[in-house]
Amino acid sequence: MARSSGKGGKGGKGGKAEIVKHRNEKLVSSPKKYYGMLVAITVVVVAHLWEFLLFSSSGSASSSSSGEVNVDALKPLEKLMHYWPSGGAVTVASVVGDEADGDSFRGLVATRKIERGQVSLNADYHDLAGELTSQQPQLVNVVESLLQAAIQEQQATLATLSTGTVLALVRFLQLVDIEKVPKWTVYADTLPQNVTSMAWYWTPEERNCMVPRPNDALAWQNLSVFREVMTKLMEGQPWIQRIIRDPQRAEWAYLMFTTRAFEDLFFVPILDMGNHDPLKAVNTFFAKEQKKILLVAPYTIQKGDPVYSTYGSLTPVHSAEIYGFVQAEPSYFEVPSIHEDLRTSESTKNIGQCANPSVKFFGDVGDQEIYAQLGGEGGHKSVVTHFQAFMPNEWAHACIRRLIPSDNKTDMAKYIAQKLESDHQKYVTMAHAPECQSTEGNFPLIRRANQVTAKLMWDAKGAWEQAADKGTNTNIP
Repeated sequence: MARSSGKGGKGGKGGKAEIVKHRNEKLVSSPKKYYGMLVAITVVVVAHLWEFLLFSSSGSASSSSSGEVNVDALKPLEKLMHYWPSGGAVTVASVVGDEADGDSFRGLVATRKIERGQVSLNADYHDLAGELTSQQPQLVNVVESLLQAAIQEQQATLATLSTGTVLALVRFLQLVDIEKVPKWTVYADTLPQNVTSMAWYWTPEERNCMVPRPNDALAWQNLSVFREVMTKLMEGQPWIQRIIRDPQRAEWAYLMFTTRAFEDLFFVPILDMGNHDPLKAVNTFFAKEQKKILLVAPYTIQKGDPVYSTYGSLTPVHSAEIYGFVQAEPSYFEVPSIHEDLRTSESTKNIGQCANPSVKFFGDVGDQEIYAQLGGEGGHKSVVTHFQAFMPNEWAHACIRRLIPSDNKTDMAKYIAQKLESDHQKYVTMAHAPECQSTEGNFPLIRRANQVTAKLMWDAKGAWEQAADKGTNTNIP
């Protein structure tokens, strides 16, 4: 699924007909010569007429594919590719889902072989917030003031909503609903209109079947602050009422930004159709001076194969709550009880990096090396990402050492193993709870998130128990 489902092409231009210049010849009075010249001229005229007819046929088709396309007759995804060409290396097509998804969904597919290090997608990004600021420069201070007031009033200390995001959302709706710019309206038409798979729209019964995430409050606070800012903005800025037809429309745009935007500011049509797989994801480079985003293949991608993106370090629960899918083989998970210990312990609760509910992931992805060849002087770039299997991130590891407190590797391994076993049982219990067995709504999705997380924890628990026996806590397989 491509972002909250984790979204043909335009033909090439025909060649110009060759223009052949002939010298003007003086006709002589000899009948034979005159007759021969007439035959030659006739042959040339017929040849050129035939060439003209052939060119007209191919030329008209070519021109229709390059600028005279009947856009209204195209399907939504064809319209998208028409207005937002990808550069020819990828297209949007149906991708067969894994066993967990059970069906097909949209995704990026290679239209040709893409060698390792080649650019697979060269996409434009637009500074929507900057566009609106240039139109209404006073709006920046207005939005910033409303944002600060809403955060203070709601005591939303975890809210991360920015002024730029609000401005970009308003400009997006202006382009789609007021100015009706074709390239933006066709993009909006391909976006999901039904977002009931997101946790914000889950029923209370569905939410009660999920083990709470450590930083769930952040998402809820951002949404609450956004609703308040939009309400106040429409009250004080009558012209915005035309753009934001109703609060639900504004919220829809916000949800699209939450699940599809890059750097929390940019919609990048086509690029955001890539499906999530952190192990196979292309590497993303921002060429900000050119306002381009380049996707570079970390390995050779064959024609017809999916071209994957990454939505970040997602756990099964996080991907279910925000994007409405669960990977068959996810790469990260969380241990809520460790987060809670760090938040409440006298030795760690006053240390911001330890008490903050930002996710402290355990990963099982191994080493990756991504090589990018961007061309030009200094255009070669190698990126290496490294995760130790089932190990907490650097900050979590340091905080756990302070939490125990012990420098003994066995103590560290035993503590983590015990917490993994405890949380594993919570997820198993929730997955099998009678009230969570419904086949309606999001219950199957939630159940799968709990089951997959439980399995990850069980495998990790075994690795940490083994480490405790050996007296080590690093390089766990």
